[in-house]
Amino acid sequence: VPAAALPVSTSHETAASAALPPGLLPGTSPALAWRIAQSLPDWAWVLVFLTPPLLLLVRRRRVHRRPHPPAVIGTGLRAAEEKLDALLRGLVPDPDQRSRAGLAAAVRATGADAEMAARVALVRERLLARRYGPPDLIDQDHTLIAEVEELVQRLGGSLRGWRGLAPVVLVLSMVAGGLAAQAPPPEGLYETGALRAAAEGFSRRAELEPAVAAHWYNLGAAYYRLGAKGRAAAAWVRARRLAPREPTTLRALRLTPPPDANSARALWSPPVTSEELLLLGAFTWIGGWVGWVLRPRLRDRWTILLIFAALAALGGLGLRAWHRRPIAVVLDPTTLRLSPHGRAPAVGPLEAGGAVQMLRHDPGWVLVRAGSKEGWVPSDAIAPIGG
Repeated sequence: VPAAALPVSTSHETAASAALPPGLLPGTSPALAWRIAQSLPDWAWVLVFLTPPLLLLVRRRRVHRRPHPPAVIGTGLRAAEEKLDALLRGLVPDPDQRSRAGLAAAVRATGADAEMAARVALVRERLLARRYGPPDLIDQDHTLIAEVEELVQRLGGSLRGWRGLAPVVLVLSMVAGGLAAQAPPPEGLYETGALRAAAEGFSRRAELEPAVAAHWYNLGAAYYRLGAKGRAAAAWVRARRLAPREPTTLRALRLTPPPDANSARALWSPPVTSEELLLLGAFTWIGGWVGWVLRPRLRDRWTILLIFAALAALGGLGLRAWHRRPIAVVLDPTTLRLSPHGRAPAVGPLEAGGAVQMLRHDPGWVLVRAGSKEGWVPSDAIAPIGG
């Protein structure tokens, strides 16, 4: 064969390499139900549901106890102590350094001399002793108040010096914000066809705000146009779990159907979130018990409402447990191997977009179960979606 010149160059991204998914979603904050429900752990939800019936049980067994008046110090000494504590919080922001052992050294580090730092630590010790000491030392409060006022006045100059740095901090933050604003948004990169850069931008957003469904959907759209359908499916599944009734995500998922029935069952998600079910159950439960107490003639209806609330709450907890299973989506076609190394015998192939159950981790490898088969796959070949 005669010699011939063959030009070689780096391939360029083509926006038309795959069918276009639905348009991008605007980035918003997490759903209100998610923000409310995620702020409470599971035991707090149990407490919410146990509190109304327990209060009803002890309603007629109240024990009236004579309250013990709390031991308080004089009003003037209390005000002086609050002034000193506010000043120390401004000079020494770290609460650990305001302890008994490190207070003098922390005040010394702010620019005060050794004598002043020692006096501050001593006066604070005297205030603590006066607070928890016997009540027959009221005649000594005036002397201690005068000393605290003097220390506050002398240390105020140091705090004003720190406040003078506020304009500098403001200017630096504005400069940093301006530099950050110069970076092109991933939406613009997506529209111009720079899909890899857009995917990196959406990925950073998803890492910073994993509870925003729009970030995951947009990341999946960029991956899909790049031809990485497995990565697109993993991102869109995360988006659907956060916003299960978003029509854009539902239409996009039709472009990446699960490759088998086992994956379809593992990736199934209902049209509601666990947080919505928990909040519905909690509000209905509390309203049912309030009606039980205020309208006892309609207790049959309140009983039905309480049963519905309990079922909704149990469904929310069950759905939360379902979503926390160690499930992962296969990103690219890979091979299931018998042991965690690249030369191990092959157990079978795995298709992109399929779901596997993670069983055990090894450095660089994960033991997974796909249907009735178990084997090892590289850790970068799958994307966990549980949690």
